[in-house]
Amino acid sequence: MITVTIHQKDQISKVQAAQGELMLDILQREQIPVRTPCGGRGTCRKCRITMTQTNQVTGQMETVQHRACTTQVMEDCDVWVPDYSSGYEFRYEETAKSAKEEVYQAAVDLGTTTIAVQVIDQEGIVALSGTKLNEQEICGADVISRIKASGEGKRELLTELVRKEVAGMLKDYHCEKVAVCGNTTMLHLFLGVDPSPIGVYPFTPVFTETKVVSGSEVGLDADTVIVLPSASGYIGADTVCGVLAQDLSKESGTLLIDLGTNGEMVLSFRGQMFAASTAAGPCLEGAEIECGMGGTPGAIAHVRLAPPMTGYLRPLMDDSPFQMKIIDAEFAEGICGSGLIDIVALLLELGVMTKDGQFVKDQPPGPARTVAQRIRDGKLYLTDTVYLSEQDIRKFQLAKAAIRAGIETLLEAAGAKTDDVDEVLIAGGLGYFLRTESAVRAGLIPEELSEEMEAVGNAALEGALKCLDPEVLKEAEKIAKAIQVIDLSAFKGFEKRWIASMNF
Repeated sequence: MITVTIHQKDQISKVQAAQGELMLDILQREQIPVRTPCGGRGTCRKCRITMTQTNQVTGQMETVQHRACTTQVMEDCDVWVPDYSSGYEFRYEETAKSAKEEVYQAAVDLGTTTIAVQVIDQEGIVALSGTKLNEQEICGADVISRIKASGEGKRELLTELVRKEVAGMLKDYHCEKVAVCGNTTMLHLFLGVDPSPIGVYPFTPVFTETKVVSGSEVGLDADTVIVLPSASGYIGADTVCGVLAQDLSKESGTLLIDLGTNGEMVLSFRGQMFAASTAAGPCLEGAEIECGMGGTPGAIAHVRLAPPMTGYLRPLMDDSPFQMKIIDAEFAEGICGSGLIDIVALLLELGVMTKDGQFVKDQPPGPARTVAQRIRDGKLYLTDTVYLSEQDIRKFQLAKAAIRAGIETLLEAAGAKTDDVDEVLIAGGLGYFLRTESAVRAGLIPEELSEEMEAVGNAALEGALKCLDPEVLKEAEKIAKAIQVIDLSAFKGFEKRWIASMNF
């Protein structure tokens, strides 16, 4: 056996590994956070580590950088893992009430990227509200990566990670009931159920109905845990709860869109509900973007062109042509989804990027020149260390084409036109920062729907809280059964729309 000494922040741990074992497998086994949004396929280059190794020519020990997913340990070594703790810290708001003297209830939204919780007291007042990044990212940023990892013997790890996270978020509160929503894959992993049938045609989950278990069965300090109903393998309980929260079952002409990894959308039209899920991928949540990150401290959330604008936009550096909003930090560490959309829209507006997503080769005139001068080696540098590459833009093109084609196909499947949509509700964390004009300019949302857009925050968590009431839970179960799920991959015209939406 080989001894691997792992350094992260101010902690040092020694673990045993087999010769030739992948460094990523070691880190996953030890549950040490490492960014692997590509699921260990070697494409995202975010699992960079520093380690000691013997130089085969000189025989001297040297320190080098590697990717954890492609690096085998062949000898005793030291490994330094970047500190990701800020992203995985539980950020919360808490009341001054004593958690020891009350009986509480809670709602949990198990997102692929982010886990959110709210705890309420007996009077329905919120006692705790908070979010943290999902540590299952060490096995990939999207549900397909998680399903693949589960099939490769990591299902117990994935289940342990999510249960441990939720238990830690609720640790100061004994809850009478906890209602849990999320996409269908996340719910399977939470209950320790094999999600592999969701990953292969006909994408049939093991369960979609409500599941009620004791808290002890899933590692929570709770009497009862209610796992809420889903509509299908890719229209999960989070979507059902969003429909419930926004009362879509009683509305007509309303389109609810969750701009997350799975790109779920529901259209309420003429007394019916039509839903679809489109594979947007995790780039809108910062994953698979070279300098991407979630909407956590240090993320660039908004970008505009100088001179200074009013409000929260401010210059980041003296020679920068950009005005930026950085979330809860002085300096930028990366770019989140709304910042990515802003940058793409700005590049298109200035003519610094072509319709096929390439940076222009010639120096443009006017204000665009100062932006073009920050492009080097196929990368636009927003700061000295944070940049957007042409490969990142390609990832965005794939995501926005999937969302745009999904919207258009869903409307056609329901027999509706854009004129029939009275409001567009953007759910999820991205909606908090998304600028309508950027979403339209970047091609994410049809221009005809721009005036109807409204951000509604975490509608899934809001709906899950309501499901703590048994009568409302029954309504959620009716919604799950009433939703007509449209399989976009089998719908004639979707692929053609997707290809047509690729360019800007």
